[in-house]
Amino acid sequence: MRRSHVKKKADGYNKIENINERNFNGLGNLELLELGHNQLQILNNDTFRQLSSLYHLRLSKYENEQIMRTTLHLDHNQLDKLDFDIFAPLSSLQYLNLVQNNIKRIDGNVSQKLEKLKELNLNYNQLDKLDNEVFAPLSSLTRIDLMHNNIKQIDKSAFNGLRKLEILILDHNQLQKLDNELFATLPSLQNLMIANNTIKEIDANVFKGLSSLSKLYLNSNQIEKLENDLFAPLSSLSHLRLTKNSIKQIEENTFNGLGKLTTLDLDHNQLDKIERHVFSPLSSLSSLSLANNKINQFDENAFNGLNELEVLDLNHNKLERLDYTLLEPLSSLRELTLRKINKKKKNNSIKFIDELIFTEAELFIPDLRMVDLSSNSCINKNIPMNNIEIKKALSIVRRKCQHKEDLKKDQVKECQCNRDEFKEEMRQQFTEIKDIKQQLLKFENEIKSQYSDIKTKLNELTGTH
Repeated sequence: MRRSHVKKKADGYNKIENINERNFNGLGNLELLELGHNQLQILNNDTFRQLSSLYHLRLSKYENEQIMRTTLHLDHNQLDKLDFDIFAPLSSLQYLNLVQNNIKRIDGNVSQKLEKLKELNLNYNQLDKLDNEVFAPLSSLTRIDLMHNNIKQIDKSAFNGLRKLEILILDHNQLQKLDNELFATLPSLQNLMIANNTIKEIDANVFKGLSSLSKLYLNSNQIEKLENDLFAPLSSLSHLRLTKNSIKQIEENTFNGLGKLTTLDLDHNQLDKIERHVFSPLSSLSSLSLANNKINQFDENAFNGLNELEVLDLNHNKLERLDYTLLEPLSSLRELTLRKINKKKKNNSIKFIDELIFTEAELFIPDLRMVDLSSNSCINKNIPMNNIEIKKALSIVRRKCQHKEDLKKDQVKECQCNRDEFKEEMRQQFTEIKDIKQQLLKFENEIKSQYSDIKTKLNELTGTH
């Protein structure tokens, strides 16, 4: 029989010590390989690389169970079931790669634990459910990759026993709901990725026990509502990504407990209004993206508490005005973007900018370096600024915007401003200010002189000296 026709190969109960890739030349159609009860010492990373049709591999009961290699790649095969018992002889195994098989089920009922396994990669398989304690034999796991499966359900105790787990990736599955205390047994978890699912509902206590979590990605789901105190257990969270959901409203207490959060992405949602104090708990926030929403109104004090915010992205909303009271709390702001991304759509069309923003900007936003109002009513260019330039640069925009309704359409088609124009206008303004100061000083002296004359005359009339 030709080797290419062989589908089963049994080499168990021998004294085989070494196997390499060449032993399997021409066995591309091999489906079952039995290597149990041998004396194997080493399995190289590429030992089984040619076995593209393999779906059953048995490596049980070696006389010498100390396998020296720590990494095993069984990716791009036809495995349809995962039984951890078959890897029991690999006592030093730390990384197991099972990417792109047809695994539909994991058998967690095993007789031996893989106590040294740290990383398990099951991306691109056919899993649709994670049963209770399915990973319990893998108590040393620090990372599980489950991207691009068909997972619809995760039993409440699925992650029991994984107290050392740091990274859990569940992107690109079919999860619709996250149940209470689903991750409560993962005290060491730092990164949780659940993007690109169909999640509509998140129970109030789903994040209980995740005090070490640093990054939470929930982007590209169908979330409509965020419960009060939903993120309160996440005291170490630094990055929260909620991009591309259907969030329509944020409650005042939604972000309670997130004092260490530095990055919050809320772009591409359905927000139309930002309530007062909604961001107040975020005292460490440095970057906030609210782009591509439908925001037409900010309540007074909407940005209260954001003293560390450096980057604010409000691109592609429905804003028509920019008020001083809105930006006043943002004392560390460096970049503000309000671009009108699509000229044909009714998004940002800034017509009014509060005069105080320009006259007081150097005082309340001393670090501001860039304001982008591209394609709005009166501006069509990014403006890099320094402290000296900012007031005059923005005042040009202010004048044009505040008087736009008084101008004919053919008078102002576009307002393009560059640094040379700013500098020249600043020079002229400083000259004007100097002249005004001299006039004020002269006026003050005249008032003092007139006051002195009036006082003298009053004294003469009253006989007072």
